[in-house]
Amino acid sequence: MYVVDYPLTSIETLSGPVPQGTVIARETLELMREQSRCREQWLAEAKACRDAAVAERERARLESETMCAALLEEARAQSQQHAAQCAEAARREALAQTLDWLVDEASMERATVRSLERRIAEALIGALSNFVATLDVGERFAHRVANTLPSLVREGALVLRVPPAHHEAVTTALQRANIVLACTPDPALTGHHARLESEWVTLCLDLDADLAAVVERLRVAPSLEVAYG
Repeated sequence: MYVVDYPLTSIETLSGPVPQGTVIARETLELMREQSRCREQWLAEAKACRDAAVAERERARLESETMCAALLEEARAQSQQHAAQCAEAARREALAQTLDWLVDEASMERATVRSLERRIAEALIGALSNFVATLDVGERFAHRVANTLPSLVREGALVLRVPPAHHEAVTTALQRANIVLACTPDPALTGHHARLESEWVTLCLDLDADLAAVVERLRVAPSLEVAYG
């Protein structure tokens, strides 16, 4: 609606309903102007409120997105940490199981080796006993003397004293082995005992004790070296 207040004045635009009648009173016009100013003020305030609400909504949206992103990142980090912990726990468990398995395998191997060692020892002991049983007592004394003489060559003239029952066999065995050694019977000796004497030393020989020592060594650590020793 366009209202001309006075002639030759500018045209003023007022918002609102059109008053009834062809003539508008000054009071009505002032009221309309006041209402128009109030309406514009209200619209401006409403627009400002709307803009503030939009800005607040945008700020809230950004904060929400930021918070969601932070929560997602935290959840992702926690899930990765949990996954890493689970993987480490699984690795340790697998390692522990592997170590247990290796220990069990090693224990089984040691048990198998011990069993084989016992069998080898029994076999060597049996073979050694059978071999010794086939030897003449004289041969056994000759073999023992042959192993002992190198350590006594500096002790002067040596004499081998043996039980009278084995004197002839020992003398024959020494000659057969090309061992030059005086051999005399000694009634004080019995069984498989003998003495290797010089002016300075006396070495007692006991074939049964020697065999028992070899057998004991075979039981502890079976080897051909022990058996042949």
